[in-house]
Amino acid sequence: MLSKNKKQTMKKIIPIMALLLVIAAIPGAQAAANLAVTAFTCSPSEVKVNDQFSCSATVENNGDAAGTLTTATLYPSGSWMESSSYAQTVNANINSGATTSVTFSGLKGTVTGNNGFARIMLDDVTDTYPADNNVKVNVINVAITVTQTADSAGAATSTVSATGQATAGGNVDIVLTFSVTSGGCGIGSQSSTASASDLTDGQTTANSWTVTMGTTANCVYSISAAATSNPSGTATKTDSSSKTITCTNCTSGNSDSGSSTSAGGGGGGGGGVTQCSDGLDNDNDGLIDLKDPDCESANDNREKPLPSCKQNWDCTGWSQCTDGQQTRTCTEKNDCFEKKRTGT
Repeated sequence: MLSKNKKQTMKKIIPIMALLLVIAAIPGAQAAANLAVTAFTCSPSEVKVNDQFSCSATVENNGDAAGTLTTATLYPSGSWMESSSYAQTVNANINSGATTSVTFSGLKGTVTGNNGFARIMLDDVTDTYPADNNVKVNVINVAITVTQTADSAGAATSTVSATGQATAGGNVDIVLTFSVTSGGCGIGSQSSTASASDLTDGQTTANSWTVTMGTTANCVYSISAAATSNPSGTATKTDSSSKTITCTNCTSGNSDSGSSTSAGGGGGGGGGVTQCSDGLDNDNDGLIDLKDPDCESANDNREKPLPSCKQNWDCTGWSQCTDGQQTRTCTEKNDCFEKKRTGT
């Protein structure tokens, strides 16, 4: 016969064994897949606004049974990307302890800043690995505005202050550059460039130059802002603006009104500098700029011929024949090309 203590012990053991038998009888109760993101990177991690990039996630099955991942969906933090979500079909069977890689391609940042991600959905399971590990993409841009203290000035000694102000998009370093397009004006011994480092989204930097007028024509200049992503320097963006200072008493005169023009985006110039480079049919002959034979170069400020200027060429004699070629130097004594360039 069993003692009283042994009987009580048996009463405790029997229910436990019965429970174990029930659990063992349930298919899969002792093994399950557990999918989780274990790595997440984006390439490149610094891009200019509206450029595409891609991100890759490593998904590991750290459960004790195989599992299937059908779809992975990436969600940005906020609305800085072109789309609110990016779904990628995977259809991968992942064994216990194995991994699979998921690439989200064709991503595009439309809002500047050092931006992050909220989560990745593994089918219907939320994984916040990108947010937990502070994965960011630096989306950059730059915008330049140019102002001047006067729109007109006298020849030779008069000065005008020109200021370029750049607004940063994302984390960038910016270099402002002043350059003269035409008119014989200049900035003397001043440095043509000014730099600013470690700017963040929305910050501004500015620099001013004192422009001294020339003697023969309107002063046309431009200021550009070149942004480089910080810290890696893998993305660049440039914006430029052109302005005109009308010369009120220049010796060669000016055919334009001297009104200021500006242009932006990617280092472009200001346009409208001369009649032979402004994209217009100024003499209404159906031909524009250098397609008009009356434009000898883009510097010509007159698209129609000068009937009052008769060319007078003075040429040297021909040189000796060298390699089957002879040369000579010719000078146009009436200065018709210079008059055409200045529009007189």
